[in-house]
Amino acid sequence: MVKAKPDFLIIGAQKAGTSSLYAWLTRHPDVLAARAKELHYFDRRIESEPIEGYWADFPLEATMRLLRRVRGRETVTGEATPVYLFHPTIPVLVHHHLPSIRVVVLLRDPAERAVSHYWMEYNRGNETLSLEEALAAEHERTRPDLERIERGERPGRSFWTATYVARGHYAHQLERWLTHFPRSQMLILRFEDLVGDPGWVYRRTLQFLGVDPDAAPVPPFDAERVGAKGKTDPETLDWLRAQFVDSNRRLAELTGIDYNNPG
Repeated sequence: MVKAKPDFLIIGAQKAGTSSLYAWLTRHPDVLAARAKELHYFDRRIESEPIEGYWADFPLEATMRLLRRVRGRETVTGEATPVYLFHPTIPVLVHHHLPSIRVVVLLRDPAERAVSHYWMEYNRGNETLSLEEALAAEHERTRPDLERIERGERPGRSFWTATYVARGHYAHQLERWLTHFPRSQMLILRFEDLVGDPGWVYRRTLQFLGVDPDAAPVPPFDAERVGAKGKTDPETLDWLRAQFVDSNRRLAELTGIDYNNPG
């Protein structure tokens, strides 16, 4: 039985609403879900599993063809693995296997994202330091893992759990993807719009995927994976925002999204 290849990927950013958007999109009858939201093929499984194992995570191609024929409209499938935006080796791998893939990116104010990331790891028991201590320790904790990636090796745990600031430098990450994919194959959205005007984000994303947003009633929007957070010291937020000034400037030039001047 031949499985369909994915039509789209939601590649990040982590803690920017990817779970919520994917869950919402796959409630549309013409967007078929993969076996799981985060398949992690290109960052983990690719080392030991042939690409056919990845295709097996998606619906049957015959099912997709039948739905298109019966309904007379486009039907798509895809997945969402947020680390794909951040991991430096992923764009070239995805392009090799899926050169026509449509790529959806959700970004979030990088300072707010870093805080949300910290509390996720803290609540999971992966982080024992205070927010301020964790931010101060990030470079030394994560440097060995980033060097491993540069050598073509698999990174250790800190790459996944402690990259609070590093994941917020979006411009460089997007530039890596744009080296391999034309801008027309990428839709770059803001978490703030997903929260403030979710209906617009839903319609815009479906249109980008080639799916008719009016083919079915709009399902209710439910935020996914909203965890508990402590209060953040305003000075810590100010320090975080200062770390992203240059990167945010490049992001604004690249996408028009300006987190230095969000108003």
